[in-house]
Amino acid sequence: MSKEYILSIDEGSYSTKCVLIDRGGFLRAQAGKKFSHSFPQTGWHEIDALEIWNCTLDAIDQVMDQAGVNPSQIAAIGITNQRATFVVWEKASGHPICNAIFWGDTRGGDFVEKFKSQDVDRVLKEKAGINLNPYYSGSKLCWLFNNIPDMRARAENGELLFGTIDSWLIWQLSGGKTHITDYSNSQLTMLFNIHTMEWDPELLELFQIPRRMLPNLKSGSEVYGYTAPGLFKGAKIPVAGAAGDQTAALFGHRCYLKGTAKCSYGTSCVPLMFIGDELKGAETGSVTVVYDLEGKMKFGIGISTAGGGDVLQWLRDELGLIDDFAQTENMANDAGSRKDIYLVPAFSGLGGPHWDATARGLIVGFTRDTTKATLVRAALESIAYRIKDGVDEIGNKSGISLNGLSVDGGASKNNYLMQFQADILGMAIYRPLQTEVASLGAGYLAGLAVGLFKIGDLNQPVEVERVFRPRMSVNERQERYTRWLEAVERSKGWAG
Repeated sequence: MSKEYILSIDEGSYSTKCVLIDRGGFLRAQAGKKFSHSFPQTGWHEIDALEIWNCTLDAIDQVMDQAGVNPSQIAAIGITNQRATFVVWEKASGHPICNAIFWGDTRGGDFVEKFKSQDVDRVLKEKAGINLNPYYSGSKLCWLFNNIPDMRARAENGELLFGTIDSWLIWQLSGGKTHITDYSNSQLTMLFNIHTMEWDPELLELFQIPRRMLPNLKSGSEVYGYTAPGLFKGAKIPVAGAAGDQTAALFGHRCYLKGTAKCSYGTSCVPLMFIGDELKGAETGSVTVVYDLEGKMKFGIGISTAGGGDVLQWLRDELGLIDDFAQTENMANDAGSRKDIYLVPAFSGLGGPHWDATARGLIVGFTRDTTKATLVRAALESIAYRIKDGVDEIGNKSGISLNGLSVDGGASKNNYLMQFQADILGMAIYRPLQTEVASLGAGYLAGLAVGLFKIGDLNQPVEVERVFRPRMSVNERQERYTRWLEAVERSKGWAG
């Protein structure tokens, strides 16, 4: 059989999705499997890494059975993932030494406080293009070293390996033969130098991380290794694409022109703008390594807001206000005329551009007649406000004014949210026909590596399903956003 498909694995914050992409670059089948989370202590957030792997295998089986595709028809595998979640595992057995530490976990806060007085924030911005924050995996890796007996000695002896979720999956897919990560994922470890594209010796020494436990660094589009014989009925399939979820989505939206931008509405929302091959603004802490195209590294400016679909999960799973995300659109439309109610979803602090790990969630402006629908609407609007925080910051840092935003992710299907997003930004929102854009991006990168696609094949514009244009007056937009910023200020410093 001819090699007709790319298998793309999208390891999200709460579920695994697998899709099949054909030679034309179109998604032909998809399947998914949710995995569980645990919260052992306040601020701790973990996932069983073996459950992630088992869910991945289940989703792969589902999508291939659904499509009737044989392993011999798969040209390559691409992977995209939640970037700052990581695993530490034994090299010999492949078994994790603890649960995967989720990106929203805040136990790295003490590490951050320790280094605040040492000018480390400036060093990180200059070298890594990010700021000193417990969101990034390096801070929590340091916590593990200080709290797991013998971990440092074992790591220095070469017994333990570290990796973000892409590394963990590639290790498993290759049967323990390939330990790599791509540039876009490595940046969020706090250990990667965006100027040299290498692990930085000064940062490794500063944070006392043994180099030998870290994965080898690769571009987002090349053959890293092959699947183990027992996984795909003996077929050796190239694993050939890897990118963090935001990078993969940017590529999936085909944002290759300076100033084009996207926002992925997942558990966290990250607006990201393509700025090309000229590295500018690293000292702002908002530069993102995106992808290697035609032998040149490309960069973007993005803001990790750490606010997004998790507020909808909270409404459903913890409060029981909704049974399904789809309900929120009608509830928001039926919520009445009261507009001065704000919900700040700072569950584990505020991400960019506010960067306050001590902030906590806040609801302000509610009265006795506040309804369930009103709170649901405020939650939806909080997502749009956090995106505006990020988009405004991108414009300030880059000096480039966005004239539109391409969107993807589960919450982008909500028409109320997308219209409010257009209103509060004052710009058009473009929703593509195929919304699994991160999966497509990872698949495109893998397909390029094995020659299934050519870069010219991907230069065509993405087909748009709907455009949302702003309707809100300038005065109302300014008034509502000013009140939002007042609410954000009240949430800050609560856990301090």
